[in-house]
Amino acid sequence: MRIVFITAIAAFITAFDISAMNIVLPVLSNSMNISTGDASLSITVYFLVLSGLILSLGRISDFVGFKKIFLYGFGIFAIGSILCGFSFSIHSLIVFRIIQAVGGAMFTAVGPAIITTSISKNRRGESLGIQVSMSALGFAMGPGMGGLCSDYLGWRWIFLFNVPIALFGIYYGSRYLPGNVLKPDLPHLDVVGMSASFLGITSILLGFSLYQVPGTPDAVLLFCFLVGLISLLVFGISEKRARIPLISPGIFRNRNFSLGVLSCFIVMALFSGVTYLLPYYLIGFHKLDPTLSGMIMTAPAVMSIIIAPISGWLSDMKGSRVVSAGCMLITIIAFFLFSTFNDSTSVLVIVLYVIIMRFSTTAFYGPNGRLIMSSCPQGAEGNASGIMMMVRYTGMCAGIALFQTIFAVRMYIEGVPRDGTPLVGRITHAMSLMGYQAVFLVAMLFAVLTLILVLQTRNDTT
Repeated sequence: MRIVFITAIAAFITAFDISAMNIVLPVLSNSMNISTGDASLSITVYFLVLSGLILSLGRISDFVGFKKIFLYGFGIFAIGSILCGFSFSIHSLIVFRIIQAVGGAMFTAVGPAIITTSISKNRRGESLGIQVSMSALGFAMGPGMGGLCSDYLGWRWIFLFNVPIALFGIYYGSRYLPGNVLKPDLPHLDVVGMSASFLGITSILLGFSLYQVPGTPDAVLLFCFLVGLISLLVFGISEKRARIPLISPGIFRNRNFSLGVLSCFIVMALFSGVTYLLPYYLIGFHKLDPTLSGMIMTAPAVMSIIIAPISGWLSDMKGSRVVSAGCMLITIIAFFLFSTFNDSTSVLVIVLYVIIMRFSTTAFYGPNGRLIMSSCPQGAEGNASGIMMMVRYTGMCAGIALFQTIFAVRMYIEGVPRDGTPLVGRITHAMSLMGYQAVFLVAMLFAVLTLILVLQTRNDTT
């Protein structure tokens, strides 16, 4: 379990760093005398670089070794965190966040690959579930720890807090992580494909991010998505010509792998979308105070930490297909229940439904990760790990944009003009309810689609 422990630390610190930054943005903006929008660039840049590099680093790790990428990642992350803690302007902070993101992408890309190659198949689902639960713990603890640090120590300690964890990761990983057999072909990796994939992924994610900013010109969004699509087209052409492509040949020909990756993307989109939208529903529609709303969102997240290892263990016993299908069936029920929310829905009922949703989606990731990583070709575990983690992060961003779009389209159908200004203040209470109901019904349909995809996979019992 030492190997699982060190990969779990990596999952925790990545999630913690993302969620803790959200809470300190007002403090950061006041300290540097900048707008909150400018301060949020430190989050956006980190997320874009992290997401854009994971795919390439996963593939590189198949040739240089998972342990080396993992340990170097912690080292670069520690250096970036120290520099962020001593940054002197928003520009320097953004540059140092890029360094930090490079390190984070390195150990994030190879975590599942380390588990897959080091842990026996009959413990793999449980181990990947533990990794998911530690990531959930990081997301849950981030806002609280971020608030404490900013109130009593200052925002710089959010970054300095990472340093001892990263140094411990280097020490512990160097002692207990196994090395893997290296391959001699690294100089021939598809550099053009790597560059095109990075530009394509980051451009599309930037488009999704800007879409969430009211008033962003359509021309800017179109440019981001166009650059992204052209870059991905170049990536596809380069892959066909490359001696050693960025995506291992034939990896998507495995039905379990392809369906597992697609299911992972959809579920992560649903999870992030509802996590984004629910606070607006609780505060804006039900008029709950932010503290109670935060507790409603946080408590199930903490409780769901328990369920991820259990569902992973069940997938080791019964197979990923059975457990994943059960999770999606519960998710479908949860979103249907969400769609019945109205003015008279009590807080206790809302909490119950949130718990059901968080349990079902969190429980999905362990069995799904087991399915994906067990279906990749031998020697391409790093590639599969990078693909899976990239899909999780891109799904996270796409889900928020999807839920925003569904809500906005429902409002436009009701006659609200589409003029680029925020919908808040221009819609009635009844219209808002229709928007939320539409979002949850569409989410339910996507959950049904995911259940169909899961049922098309072959069971992978040991």
